[in-house]
Amino acid sequence: MILCRILGPVSVEVDGVVVDLGGAVARRLLAALATGMGAAVGHSVLADLVWGDESPRDATKSVRVAVHRLRTALGPRGAAWIVSAPGGYRLAVGPAGTDHGLFTERVTAGLQALAAGDAAAAIGSLESALALWRGRPWPEFDEMAAVSAARARLLELYEVGFEELQAARLECGDATAAVVALSATITEAPYRERRWELLALALYRSGRQAQALAELRRVRDLLVDELGIEPGPALRELADRMLAHDPRLMIVPDSGPAELSRGAGQPYAPRASSAAPTRPMTAASRSARSVRAAGRAGSGGTAPVSRLERPLSTFIGRRAELDLLHELRTANRLVTVVGPAGVGKTRLVIEYAAERPDTWPVPLADSRSAADIAPSIAAALGIPSVIGDPMTTLRNALRDQPGLLILDNCEHLVDDLPAIVRDLLAHTAGVHILTTSRRPLGIAGERVIPLHPLTIDASDGRAGPAVELLYERVSAGRADWRATPDDEWAAHAICRALDGLPLAIELAAARERVLGLSGIATLLPERTDVLAPTPHGSLSPHDSLTSAIAWSVEQLDTADRALLLRLWPFGGGFTWQAAESVWRDGDGAVLARLSTLVDRSVVIADVTNGSARYRMLETIRRYCRDNDPDPAASQQAHAQWVRRLMREQAGLLSRSHSADAAEVLATEIGNIRIGFQHDLAHHPREALRSAGALAAVSMTVGTLREATRGIQAALTACSDAALIDRVEATIALSTAELHAGNHTAALRSAESAIELLDGTNPEHELLLLRACSSRCNALIQLNEVAAFRLAHERFRVATESPNAPESMRVNAKLGAAMLQLYDGQIDSAVQNILACRETVTEYGNLRARGRIETVLAWTLLGQVSPDPASVREALGYLTSAITIFERQPHGAEMLVCLDAGVCALICLGRKDIAQRLHAAVLAHAARIGTDPCRYLRSIGQQLASRKVDGLADAHPPGPAPSWSAMVELFTSTVADLVKP
Repeated sequence: MILCRILGPVSVEVDGVVVDLGGAVARRLLAALATGMGAAVGHSVLADLVWGDESPRDATKSVRVAVHRLRTALGPRGAAWIVSAPGGYRLAVGPAGTDHGLFTERVTAGLQALAAGDAAAAIGSLESALALWRGRPWPEFDEMAAVSAARARLLELYEVGFEELQAARLECGDATAAVVALSATITEAPYRERRWELLALALYRSGRQAQALAELRRVRDLLVDELGIEPGPALRELADRMLAHDPRLMIVPDSGPAELSRGAGQPYAPRASSAAPTRPMTAASRSARSVRAAGRAGSGGTAPVSRLERPLSTFIGRRAELDLLHELRTANRLVTVVGPAGVGKTRLVIEYAAERPDTWPVPLADSRSAADIAPSIAAALGIPSVIGDPMTTLRNALRDQPGLLILDNCEHLVDDLPAIVRDLLAHTAGVHILTTSRRPLGIAGERVIPLHPLTIDASDGRAGPAVELLYERVSAGRADWRATPDDEWAAHAICRALDGLPLAIELAAARERVLGLSGIATLLPERTDVLAPTPHGSLSPHDSLTSAIAWSVEQLDTADRALLLRLWPFGGGFTWQAAESVWRDGDGAVLARLSTLVDRSVVIADVTNGSARYRMLETIRRYCRDNDPDPAASQQAHAQWVRRLMREQAGLLSRSHSADAAEVLATEIGNIRIGFQHDLAHHPREALRSAGALAAVSMTVGTLREATRGIQAALTACSDAALIDRVEATIALSTAELHAGNHTAALRSAESAIELLDGTNPEHELLLLRACSSRCNALIQLNEVAAFRLAHERFRVATESPNAPESMRVNAKLGAAMLQLYDGQIDSAVQNILACRETVTEYGNLRARGRIETVLAWTLLGQVSPDPASVREALGYLTSAITIFERQPHGAEMLVCLDAGVCALICLGRKDIAQRLHAAVLAHAARIGTDPCRYLRSIGQQLASRKVDGLADAHPPGPAPSWSAMVELFTSTVADLVKP
């Protein structure tokens, strides 16, 4: 058996199996042939239907090619369907071979059976006919003239078949089924009077006589308001009989035709709808009519009344969100407020809607399935009980009512709720829906407002709304309470630990009388039980913050939850690649799972910098830590990732892409600290192997205090480690101590490394060169000239080895230049330093060039009486070095460079700017733990007293500028000084 279907998307079935037609052209061609209803369709018409405005130049040839391909796809049996005809082709199938043919036959048979009084047979025929209907005929074509007539005939036949099926059900006594079917479709064709007539009679026979009369009044208002006409005689007669309580309306005969709104004894004849055209009501007419309907008794609707009561506590810090909510709700019918547990979603919508009388609040936290949703909404609408389909009841109740339906706490119903929301919005004109959830509903047209935690610090430096909320809630419990300086520190610490979550802050405030804010701040990082239970009358459906978070996590599927619990060791956010590297149960779907976690508001995504970075709120991190089935494995995986990252990126810091590496390290500094501390505690040998990388990271983006303490701790914990590892770490410690200004400690570490090494062992050669270079640098900073001469000579000889790297030879030449400076041979020293600069430029070591240019500037400035030309030359070197250190970041060297700039500006009389620059240099040096003035005590000794005198004469500086502002202050000043 072969069947061609066009009631809905075109398809062909051969013996019940759908045939693959091979593409859009073939499907449209088959649909076009079906428009002929067995008659021939011309080549030009076929071409227009198949290709539209892009119809090929040779339509006949193109149609022939398409027909050949379609015949091939249909196979031998189906190919015989397509028959050539004069000027075109026709589909040679009888009514039994097409769904529209079968549909027409069955609807006709059903109407004939109904007219003959056989309602049961009519139901069978009409139901089987409507079962063939999969949608609008020929959806492949828009309103094209070639199909409009045939499509209109089928659509009208469908409407008549549907209506007369309900009439047949009424004859058989099944009024409930008729009510359900008619209520669901009455608004789709509001001008078909036959449909209203059947619905009213079905309601009347279901015992809902008042509602039946209300529906008749509603259709009268509709026709009068929209079209300016009264209902037809059938509706008017039915209304009169209902008002007169005509008992014959309740009669369901055993046989013979039913008395459907006709007088007794009148024969039944199926009829089409009234002459009023079928078209949808406009939004404006619906809105105008709904205002009148809201106050009419017996309309089946419910006038919206606000049942929202504001909590007694003060609402703090959400003015911008309220304004945005009002803006979106005014312009859109569906708005969802999403955010993590405890962020205040419910409180926000209550504050928004409390003053609005047109609201229906529906709490859904206790609803467990789709079956609970509609009854919950009905209860909020004031409908005490629901008979039949609850969605039909809701549509009828809300159809003519403007108002705001608030669906609160929807996250666990997101799989079931969208269908209900779409249905309500489709069948009501004046209803807007506002939902709160931890994830969006995912409905087309939904506008989502992400609700973020309260900010802790305001933009003007004062306490932000999170701290303000904490103070207000503490004051509510203790009217005489006033914040002390210690309380201010503790309040900020508490709000940071709680991520600015309003619920968490309120629960912390409730403990102030027991622990004080300082006590809470001390205990909170490790103990969530510091927080009080949720108080009576709270808007939260959960009894504690932990249970609120658990509610979010429990909604996740197994794999998503496993990933979430694995991510807690990340303390400074993470990329999806980092998440993938630590997920031992990974299935290659990390991005998809992270997307789910972000949608569920348990992970936050930041895409402001062009690439996604993810983080967890600290409260959720602690929950995941406490519920991770294997926290040690999670920490170990995180530490392994940190090791790889730190060692890889540190190795790039002296190369062309060092700026990218520095940015990565700066972003991940929080994770680096966590991972290194974990290794110190559990795998000290791994920490020891990371010592060199740690020193490089700290000089670039971290703090040198962290590096020195960390390397010292690793060396202490690994006294029996391999010699090479200990020497590498000791040299790294010497380098870190040198930049921190601890020159004696740097010298001691360098000499310790030299003592451990064997000069005759080729494997130790490079390490020995690095240790000797570090010793020379320490001796220079200590001004131990005699010891430096001896150490430098040993180092110089060692660099003559063919295995010595070029960087070590450059260091030896710089050392020779330093000796020339000590001996007063300034010109020779400068020439040697310039030669070193040329060498490192040739092999592309920009960082080395920046350091050499800094040395050159200090050399020029360190003369007894530097002339303005020398100072300007020094400024040129400093500007070049700063450019390098911006491209290949090195915070410690940058500050040394800027300190030289301070001296240069003093020499040129720009003392006020020098003072401001000096204050910034010292502030940032203190932050990262470096000594920016160390060159002043070696090659710049002549400048020391001049610098002190110059700064003493300047005006006191204001607040220290930021790092970028500090660099801009220097470079812009230099640009002004060197203008021609």
